[in-house]
Amino acid sequence: MNDIEKEIRAINKIIAPKDEIEEKINIKASIKLLKNSSIVKAIAKLTIDDLFVIENIEIIETKCGIFASMPKKMTSKGDYKDLCYPITADAREKMNDAIYKEYYKKLNKESEK
Repeated sequence: MNDIEKEIRAINKIIAPKDEIEEKINIKASIKLLKNSSIVKAIAKLTIDDLFVIENIEIIETKCGIFASMPKKMTSKGDYKDLCYPITADAREKMNDAIYKEYYKKLNKESEK
């Protein structure tokens, strides 16, 4: 085995496959329910691996159900652009799962009062 092959094997031991990395991501959601809002039902905050926080995620209710809308800013043209967003479908699913799970948990607590 030459030096290059040894280096490649060493690197492969350090770097986990993409699926392994995504499985290890810890996403926590916190929810603030909004009482007098017709469309925006709650505001969510995500904490990712206790390293990164995304605030002001709106939980919006439509005829088709609810969805999480990432924080936005208005462009000079008057359009809105997401400030941050998941890159992969898997990451989006994990983030949405955390948000929706906490949202429905909070709704159930409120309805029990």
